[in-house]
Amino acid sequence: MKKKRMIFIIIVIVVVIAFAIIGYNVNERKGKMGLSVTALNGEKELTPEEIIKLYYYYSNKNDETIKELLYTPSSHYWGDDQGVDTVVEIRELSYSDEAEEMDVYEVRSYDVEYNSTLFLYSDRRTNNTESIVFTLMKVGEDSEWIIYSIGNG
Repeated sequence: MKKKRMIFIIIVIVVVIAFAIIGYNVNERKGKMGLSVTALNGEKELTPEEIIKLYYYYSNKNDETIKELLYTPSSHYWGDDQGVDTVVEIRELSYSDEAEEMDVYEVRSYDVEYNSTLFLYSDRRTNNTESIVFTLMKVGEDSEWIIYSIGNG
């Protein structure tokens, strides 16, 4: 009797520890949007893709630092109240000559697919996958990328 009880207690402890480790890893993975520590700490020049992921990282935390990524506060888009769990894919859209029209060094647009769910974590397309367009620009050759606009319209 004591032996069965001891085995049961050990199994419960192992299962609880396993779920805690899995939960921590999933939360860490989705929480950082796949960004490196150097990207999160601003220790390197970020690519447009990293800027987009950083936008979602700050957005999920309601962090005012998000304003530093935006050309103007009016380009800020919070999306829905659920937040974004993962960025599924970032695809650069075809090149245009917007940079000349805007009198800036470079302009790039990206179609961003992301998942926004409350409980399920998935870095693949699901029924909750949504898409939005980000337009980023560099004012000068040595300037950093900033988000010019967000939206599908």
